Amino acid sequence: MTRERYNYYRFEAQLSKPQGNARILVLEDDATLRASIRVTLEETGYVCLEAQDQHEALKILFEEGGRPVELIVSELELLDGSGSDLLKVLSSYLRLARIPIVVLSETTPLYVRPGAARVVGRLEKPFDMKKLLELVDASV
Repeated sequence: MTRERYNYYRFEAQLSKPQGNARILVLEDDATLRASIRVTLEETGYVCLEAQDQHEALKILFEEGGRPVELIVSELELLDGSGSDLLKVLSSYLRLARIPIVVLSETTPLYVRPGAARVVGRLEKPFDMKKLLELVDASV
């Protein structure tokens, strides 16, 4: 990414400062993309937790004593299973079923629609980080 483009996205991100420091779980098996999402969200004031697979994500979500996760940004096609399996698990626990989810996917299956299993938005890869920020800002 060129320096000018990076500075543009950084400027755009600063325009959408959140009203606090919501905790967001970023579930993505691509380490580079996961880090990019984390940096973008942290630059706008969010607190990010990272998971590379469903196991790590569930460990974070079931963590006791910590501040709850307020939003999940999740890849749908994970190496350790289908994202739809994760949505089913989340839906089966009252506390977790209330967490809004932004779905990332190269192909968006028909069963993942906004409003289903607290899915509040979806982005098809490759996506614009500005659009991700707009979805995140509107969801927390």
